[in-house]
Amino acid sequence: MKTKGKVVGLVIATLFLTAFLPGGTVGAEDVTIGILYAFTGDFGIYGEPETDAMKMAVKEVNENGGVLGGKLKFIIRDT
Repeated sequence: MKTKGKVVGLVIATLFLTAFLPGGTVGAEDVTIGILYAFTGDFGIYGEPETDAMKMAVKEVNENGGVLGGKLKFIIRDT
């Protein structure tokens, strides 16, 4: 029973400290995602329209505040 009380106390203390102590800057940097997609070959016909949809989604995310305070960026490469 004593061990359970100690564990509960540690959990409460940890939650308290994480909630009220200032931390570092969360999300101050941009988020970059790498995308591999087919632009050539048999599936090349799908590459351009689908990456256009991804560009629209990234634009919408960035217009609505980005991700954790930073802008969402992506790099597209052909498979």
